[in-house]
Amino acid sequence: MPPALVLLGLVAVAVPASAHALFGRPRLVIAAVVASAVAVVVAQVAGELARINVAVVGDAQLGAAVVASVFGTALIALAEPSSKRLRARG
Repeated sequence: MPPALVLLGLVAVAVPASAHALFGRPRLVIAAVVASAVAVVVAQVAGELARINVAVVGDAQLGAAVVASVFGTALIALAEPSSKRLRARG
């Protein structure tokens, strides 16, 4: 596997895990990792099509991948029901 893809995979896993460690959300970490991975792949493809390069990582659009990963993680965190609503249901 190319080193750039390994780095993007680490971003896709690390952003949701660090958000969970810092804020306790998203509680559905697996869903956040999947959403983050999809967002990273979309950012990678968009960067390749636009011919954007980051010099340090080669063709990996690391900045776009991080932003996309944060966006995917935030989507899952905001879509989760709050703990107050869960307790009210019973």
